[in-house]
Amino acid sequence: MKKTLKILLLTLFLIFAISMLSNVKGASASIKASKNPASVGDNVTINININAASWNLKASGTGVKGGTYVGFTPNLNNESKTEKLTLDTSTTGSKTIILSGDITDESGATTQVNTSVTVVVNEKKQTNNNSKASDTTLSSVTIDGENYKLNSTKTVPADKTSVVIKATTSNSKAKVAGTGTKELMPGTNKFTLTVTAENGTKRNVAVTIFREEGPASTPEPTPTPDENAELRLTSLEVVGAVLSPFFDEGIFEYTTSVVNLDLVQVNAIANIEDANIEIIGNTDLIEGENVITIKLTKDERETEYQITVTKIAEVVSNPDDKQEENESFFGSTKGKMVLGLVIVVLIIAIIIVIFKIKSDDDDYDKPSRRSRKEAKRRASYDDFD
Repeated sequence: MKKTLKILLLTLFLIFAISMLSNVKGASASIKASKNPASVGDNVTINININAASWNLKASGTGVKGGTYVGFTPNLNNESKTEKLTLDTSTTGSKTIILSGDITDESGATTQVNTSVTVVVNEKKQTNNNSKASDTTLSSVTIDGENYKLNSTKTVPADKTSVVIKATTSNSKAKVAGTGTKELMPGTNKFTLTVTAENGTKRNVAVTIFREEGPASTPEPTPTPDENAELRLTSLEVVGAVLSPFFDEGIFEYTTSVVNLDLVQVNAIANIEDANIEIIGNTDLIEGENVITIKLTKDERETEYQITVTKIAEVVSNPDDKQEENESFFGSTKGKMVLGLVIVVLIIAIIIVIFKIKSDDDDYDKPSRRSRKEAKRRASYDDFD
């Protein structure tokens, strides 16, 4: 019977150990393409799948605008998330995107990541030769909402400095380029609309507009983005902490503090959309000061922001604070109630002791009283004799 019981207990222990080990999940990161191979003009998405408690990854390569992905889950358990990049398929060739960095699972184990995906972009196949697939006709062209007759000239007054050209294709799968707002110079202005059929056939359509010459108001200059603008951050935050001073794109150094954190999540947004943002030094924090660098790069331009993060290992209490806490406790309502209860208990204890002493005295006097009664009784007998 004892041997059977031992075997049963050992079996249950093994089952428990296996179940505990099976619950430990490792971190993973992968990169895949939504379509491979692809054709010129196809919509291809690069999916970055992450399953980890924290991650510090970077994606870069041919045909994509690289991205940096840094973060961690609130409870430091493995969670899944997906980041997406759009692949440029306007040209043929092999396009390789590399995912590198490191990931950490919920047990604290860190894994280096270095994986890639290669998408082959081929020429678009001409599989449909019917008339609809090769249709490049336009069903309508409008200038400022008015219909425009092809192969004609539209005349506008001298004070008309710009127009909006719109076009609709006969085949909904065909595409047209060259529409939108157009600036007009005095005299003849020619614009070209390019129609691309479903099978890739292209056709150019001319739109001619004549702007009359004469006095005209000076047009307001159209603001254009400064390609040489300085790189700046428009937003910067450390999750769970407060920056000092408050963020301003013209301030490049900040300080903050955290308690018992080995890494912090830094969120940053640049003023130029395709600028590369690299976060350096936000993991493996040590006790004391840690410098985190946010590096922005675009072409030949480069800007850096720095955050000095002070890691506090633990909060040490002050003995003077404890003394003040005790004094404030007995001065509070709750402290007074506790003190009153102690006094009542002491009074009850004293009363019990007094009654105990009195009871012992009574027990001691009882034999004396009995002796006096016995002597009195004997004396009465002697008188009788």
